[in-house]
Amino acid sequence: MLTHRIMTSVIIGAYVVLLIAPVSPKSVVCYFLNWAQYRPAPCSHTVRNINPFLCTHGVYAFSKLDGNRIAPTEWNDDTPTGQWRQFNDLKKINPNFKTLLSVGGYLHGSYRFHLMAKTQANRAEFISSTIALLRNWSFDGLDIDWEYPGNDSPDDMSYLTELLKELREAFHQESISSKRSPLLVSVAVASGVWQASSSYNVTSLDQYVDMVYVMTYDYHGSWQKTTGLNAPMFSNDGLDVHSTISWYTNNGLRADKIFLGIALYGRTWTLADPSLNGVGAPAVDSGIAGNCTKEKGTLAYFEICDLLRNKGYTETLDYIGQQKYAYNGDQWVSYDDKQSLNIKS
Repeated sequence: MLTHRIMTSVIIGAYVVLLIAPVSPKSVVCYFLNWAQYRPAPCSHTVRNINPFLCTHGVYAFSKLDGNRIAPTEWNDDTPTGQWRQFNDLKKINPNFKTLLSVGGYLHGSYRFHLMAKTQANRAEFISSTIALLRNWSFDGLDIDWEYPGNDSPDDMSYLTELLKELREAFHQESISSKRSPLLVSVAVASGVWQASSSYNVTSLDQYVDMVYVMTYDYHGSWQKTTGLNAPMFSNDGLDVHSTISWYTNNGLRADKIFLGIALYGRTWTLADPSLNGVGAPAVDSGIAGNCTKEKGTLAYFEICDLLRNKGYTETLDYIGQQKYAYNGDQWVSYDDKQSLNIKS
């Protein structure tokens, strides 16, 4: 069991990501993904479906960079009664609920971040416009999901460090002048040590960031030709939660800033031979798409629950990885559930 209490990411219907932090009392941060509104009924999920008492913090994902400024990604993000407004109105129901706006994400790519962060003038425009946007829409902070610094230039690590330093200083000065609580800064970071070591100055993360979301999932997936655990606690190859968190703490990130990413979705495969159904079994393709998520290779947790309850899947806890997997015929999925989450908590 990890000695650090860390972030959790959960996908519920709308791909809501839940993040559990080491703050006292325990903080729970939920990502709401704005494209889930387009899923077919009854799977569609909007801000109106969010229980603001489930989490201490909510992160609206995603916005994008348009030059050096943040811009919405969906047509109804920033309309007068749209999802940004609805998201922040959740604080009328739970005044203790904190909201952040996330910029980036995997599909956003890294190049726009590289261009914005490489000069002081670009960063200054980004920071000043971001403060105005966050305050205008009543967000409590900013989440940066740059995947990944270093993909476009080895200097990205230093660019990110400067960006975080300047963000922290500007947020502090703005709080003094506005007499309001300082805006929060969070960063989503890579789980792969090979990626993290070329992306982050961990000391700067510790110094300038309030919450560090370690994306401890997607260690294995259907891009590989053998089955594997999505988020193993331990492994024989170092691709696991324990190794990732140990790397960050050994490099200077305090445990009380770490949020452990736990994806409540599964990674799926189609087996080459249904009789070979353990971890590392040969696979010929991604698993079939779910009825709601409609994406080969991935199933939301609620879709996995339906398979276990109604479709005759056999469930197993992997002894080394301490994570679940299940199979039926040539279909195979790995995922976290209550038992494996208890091991990680």
